[in-house]
Amino acid sequence: MPSKNLLTVVSLVVMFGAGYLSATLSRAHADPQPAFDRALVDRIVRAQEEQAREQEGQRRALESIGRALEHLKR
Repeated sequence: MPSKNLLTVVSLVVMFGAGYLSATLSRAHADPQPAFDRALVDRIVRAQEEQAREQEGQRRALESIGRALEHLKR
């Protein structure tokens, strides 16, 4: 059960990040920005994508630990 709560929290964090990224990108496209700002947005996007991948890896690891704990309880 705790892994479901953790999965929910991780999902919410990832969705919040996606919403923030979407809002950031829509503003970047709405107002022309200097090249420096576009490069900064690109770096932020890549960092957030990497963070999402890391969170997915952590989620999988926690699920694996949860399954192992359930197996030990049997």
